[in-house]
Amino acid sequence: MGLARATRNLARTARANPMWALLGILLAPFRFARHIIGVVLFTMVLFVALFLLLMLAIWYFGLDKNGAVAQFGVFGISGAVVLIMVWMFVLPLLRRFDYSDSADTHGSARFATAGEAQALNDDHGLLIGRDVKTGKQMRYAGPAHLLTIAPTRTGKGVGTIIPNLLEYPFAVVCIDPKGENARIAARQRGKFGAVHVLDPFGVTGLASAAFNPLDRIDPHGLDLADDCMTLADALVHDAPGEAGDAHWNEEAKALIAGILLHIVTTEPPAIRTLDTLRDRLTLAPATLAAQLAAMQAQGGAGRASRQPPAWQIRPRSGRRAVGRAAPYPLSRLPAHGDGAGQLGFHVRRVEGCASDGVPRAAARSARQLCSLATLDGRASPDRAGARTGSPALASAVPA
Repeated sequence: MGLARATRNLARTARANPMWALLGILLAPFRFARHIIGVVLFTMVLFVALFLLLMLAIWYFGLDKNGAVAQFGVFGISGAVVLIMVWMFVLPLLRRFDYSDSADTHGSARFATAGEAQALNDDHGLLIGRDVKTGKQMRYAGPAHLLTIAPTRTGKGVGTIIPNLLEYPFAVVCIDPKGENARIAARQRGKFGAVHVLDPFGVTGLASAAFNPLDRIDPHGLDLADDCMTLADALVHDAPGEAGDAHWNEEAKALIAGILLHIVTTEPPAIRTLDTLRDRLTLAPATLAAQLAAMQAQGGAGRASRQPPAWQIRPRSGRRAVGRAAPYPLSRLPAHGDGAGQLGFHVRRVEGCASDGVPRAAARSARQLCSLATLDGRASPDRAGARTGSPALASAVPA
């Protein structure tokens, strides 16, 4: 183990993630309190034992207690104890960061050494397994991401996900297709903070929270068009192996993004929902064409005949974005023929919004659920603020 290499690796990690390094320094006295106390007690006992041995040797050989030999022995014992104490203080640093930083063309994966495994025998961080040699639990509290890969029914949930949900005291966002994580861990997570289960289809049997993605889009913001396009991209799923539908998926995204822009910039906040989006997409072709014409007018191609309500007065950049989104779909919406088929394809892209539970779950946003987007709500072991005001568990049950 090399102190220089460990220090260099630590400095590189701190430069890449300065917030982690700062909070690590601030929390170090609390995280390593047991180790610090143990080192101090061990060195004190060692010093007393060596000093008594020195006094016994001086008495046995009849040496002068104030002589040069006695003084040299005291200084030697003191120096050795100090060096041992310093070594024990930096030992965790060496165990965690003393790894080779040389590149390996064919990969560098290997089994952990005994020292590396021992460095994970900590009381803090995410539970990643158990040391087969010592039987101790292994945890990781560093800045890197963790990935567990295993076949179906081999214990990923029982062995890692559920134990961490039951005892990890900071904010967690859990994608839970089967709903079993929420059913098992919701009550225990409630001891750490608020628990929100976003379950529009009633998979878990628990009361569903609510989250409206349109609440996060600021009609005054400079990223208005980008935010609407991002949401449209999330609503339209590009299924693997369906390259033939790629063109129609992109058209669906363009149409949905344009209608989202129109909803956000012209409707009052209570109506800005995914349910409104689906209502607009399922309008009769002639009515939808009229709506798209109104979108073009909003972008400057036409003039309004009356002063719009207060919520409709938006920056010109937003109106121009709505106007640019309208012309392309408008030219492809005849009342029959191929255009009707294209419109039906676009509607199928958001057919998940037709479920009875989706409008209720997406009609509003829980205040604490939205706090996950703030600094204090990030799911990180170093965000102490995650305990105050942010959810302990936000479980999403997808369709």
